[in-house]
Amino acid sequence: MSLHKNKTIVRKMIETFNKRDLASLDKFIAPDHVDHYHQLQGLEKYKQFLIILLKAYPGWHETIDDMIAERDKVWYRFTATATHTGEYRGYFPLMKKGNICSN
Repeated sequence: MSLHKNKTIVRKMIETFNKRDLASLDKFIAPDHVDHYHQLQGLEKYKQFLIILLKAYPGWHETIDDMIAERDKVWYRFTATATHTGEYRGYFPLMKKGNICSN
């Protein structure tokens, strides 16, 4: 597969995620996917993680800043924007509807 096609696949994957079409991520992510950063193994566990992430940060949006492709690998640097509105890994939002709350 060409470097251009590999980059296009990654762009489509990010677009699919930004549209919250988690069911379609199967087209881009292998069933035995390993997320080393979050220590997750398997596509279903990764999707469960994304559901938890999006409950805490419902407006999460990723923008690709830079992308490099070489052989069969693609690396990308991205900016994520979001507002923390729900619990995430034991952390709660610091603000609720403009009021400061203590945790």
